[in-house]
Amino acid sequence: MSLAPQSVAYRESGIPWLGKIPKHWSIVRGVFLFFNKKVLNSELQCQERLALTMSGVIERDIEKNDGLNPADFRTYQIFQQDDLVFKLIDLDNLKTSRVGYVHKIGIMSSAYIRLIPRQGVFSKYFYYQYFDLYLKHIFNFLGTGVRSTLGCDELLDIKIMFPPLQEQKAIADFLDKKTQQIEDFITKKQKLITLLEEKKQTLINQCVTQGLDSSTSLKDSGVEWLGKIPTHWEVRKLKYLIKENLSYGANETAELTERTYPRYIRITDFDQNGMLKDETFKSLPPEIAENFLLSEGDILFARSGATVGKTFQFKDYQGLACYAGYLIKASLNFRIASSDFVFYYTKSYSYLQWRDIILNKATIENIGADKYNELKIPLPPLEEQKAIAEYLDTQIAKIDLAISKIKSQINLIKEYKSTLISEAVCGRVGID
Repeated sequence: MSLAPQSVAYRESGIPWLGKIPKHWSIVRGVFLFFNKKVLNSELQCQERLALTMSGVIERDIEKNDGLNPADFRTYQIFQQDDLVFKLIDLDNLKTSRVGYVHKIGIMSSAYIRLIPRQGVFSKYFYYQYFDLYLKHIFNFLGTGVRSTLGCDELLDIKIMFPPLQEQKAIADFLDKKTQQIEDFITKKQKLITLLEEKKQTLINQCVTQGLDSSTSLKDSGVEWLGKIPTHWEVRKLKYLIKENLSYGANETAELTERTYPRYIRITDFDQNGMLKDETFKSLPPEIAENFLLSEGDILFARSGATVGKTFQFKDYQGLACYAGYLIKASLNFRIASSDFVFYYTKSYSYLQWRDIILNKATIENIGADKYNELKIPLPPLEEQKAIAEYLDTQIAKIDLAISKIKSQINLIKEYKSTLISEAVCGRVGID
């Protein structure tokens, strides 16, 4: 990113979030550059449905029943190409889209704000300028009311920069090119993460169903989703690998955040890799938690909802913890089964196939203790279980490190993108 030519003179904009801008640019309120006009799709004259998303304005099938759909698309408003669209309600929610550029005629929610460019306005440039305000949380700062909302009049009252038309076009073209390059880079990196995640799961599945020695002779496991396993392995049901009956957690609401109390672990507290999230910490009073405390090596199974089958291993936790009612605890008999090995098995394709078979036979998304008891697990001798788990620990750590580095690269390029947009819309980047 090069600096703007030294021949450009700058001045203070007088607006805290803008800083210096080219001296020949104007500062005006949005109402002088845009106006609002709501045209409803009252006669269903437009059948092109659009949606404002985190990826911008996208096309959406009007016949497809996904997301929040109205009873009648007559209540939607019609947007024209080059309009800007804003969703400025519930601004405290930082994980939703706020501003978009409309690339074609289409209909969107009547709750959205439509801004129509006046003559001499290249709206794509102003999309980037308003998007910069979104990135800087200016809409949140200006929003009012219980739901933190910004109305159309308030939006049009915000002071914005007004460069000459030729510069508007040049900056917009520059940002179109640069942001597309950045998005292409991110897409490639995300695909690489997907490939690494698949490699990880393939490795796990290979190790927990066929072991570490590829020359070992195999036999039919007798279980459809397992296939062949080493001849010296057994297939054992989970109920024969535990030292006490599977048990359900506490049916208590998660209200406390007292760090000296036992942590209250719920389904939403751990991710698909079984890692605890510190930001969701909740706790229970010791007198309530005492009947649901976890021990080192316990494995929790999610029993219902969209995350049914998800697992968590209680390991190396500093302090006490208990678990919630939508989870089932398995306390393994360590003389027979390694907690690490069994937990790795719950991350395998074979386990996921078992889960899907169980759910396909059920009328609701629920796997209770009775079904988890019958879960069939390929089981090598105990020392081999430990060796497999140790090998996977080493290999998975390498893959996770590679994934972490790629995610850092993505975060850095996203930060660069935000900075680039902010500097470019203020005329502080050379675009020749």
